[in-house]
Amino acid sequence: MARVETAGGRAFEPKEWTIDDDILTVSDSMAFTIANEDGKHTGKIAIGEGVKMFLADKSVAGGAWKQQFKGRVTALDSTSDISGGTVIRATCGDLGWHLVNTAGKPLSNLKGITFQRLLDLVIDPSWGFKTPGRLENDTNRRLKHGRTLVAQNFQPV
Repeated sequence: MARVETAGGRAFEPKEWTIDDDILTVSDSMAFTIANEDGKHTGKIAIGEGVKMFLADKSVAGGAWKQQFKGRVTALDSTSDISGGTVIRATCGDLGWHLVNTAGKPLSNLKGITFQRLLDLVIDPSWGFKTPGRLENDTNRRLKHGRTLVAQNFQPV
């Protein structure tokens, strides 16, 4: 069973759905199709609106609804299906979609700024990303430590 919920508080049961979850890409995608009998869902989903996909299976977690996807609607298409009914097909991108398809503030000087300031410049708050409260020293130390470990682990023998 599948359920799509919008940021506007509406829930839909999709006729068809697919989630493309690939660790090798920055952005994952989802698409779903809902029946639009007599136009009852026309205008109820908007491009840019937040969506979440939930799945439930009685053999997994006792049938509880589990969130599988969180993102925003990137495209909408209304068509007739093979049996003559009208359907709405929504294509969605997860929050990483913004990193691939949009840009930070233009003409921003990046010299001598903190990592937190860099994130503030390139990530728009409306995208829904949350950054940790403390990034500077801890992040810098972990990054340097990680580089050292990588260098040690991949030394030619």
